Amino acid sequence: MRGEVSDLKQVLAALAGLTLSPLEIGETDVFTMSLFVRFQPTEALLAARAELERLPGFRPGRVFDPHISLCYGAPMATDAQRDEIEALLATPVAFDQLVAMHIPLPVETQDDIRKWRETASFGIPSAV
Repeated sequence: MRGEVSDLKQVLAALAGLTLSPLEIGETDVFTMSLFVRFQPTEALLAARAELERLPGFRPGRVFDPHISLCYGAPMATDAQRDEIEALLATPVAFDQLVAMHIPLPVETQDDIRKWRETASFGIPSAV
C-alpha cells in the first residue's frame, strides 16, 4: 500500500488495545495458509480495516480473514506440537505492532518468502 505515515493515524487509533480471540486452528493445501490460527474479528479490527480501505493503493477484492500463519508449506506436526497449537485457542492475543511489508507475488516457495521486506513498523497504542 502506498501512502504516508500520517495516513495511518486513524487505523492505529482504531487498533488501540487490540486483543483478538482465536477461533480455530486451520490447515489447507495453500502454501501461505498451510497451518494458521483464525481470529474472531472485533468491531475495532473491522473499523481499522475500513480505514485501510480508504487509503490510496488499497487493493480491493480480497476477503478479510484475520489469521496468523504458523508456518508456510507442509507442517511437520507431531502429537506434542498439535497439543501446543491447540492450546493457542485458549488465550486471547494482544497486538502491539502494525508492520507494513513489501511482498512480491506470487508466494509459493520459501525462496519467495526470502524476498519479503519490512517497509515500516508502527506501534499500536494501548487501550485508552
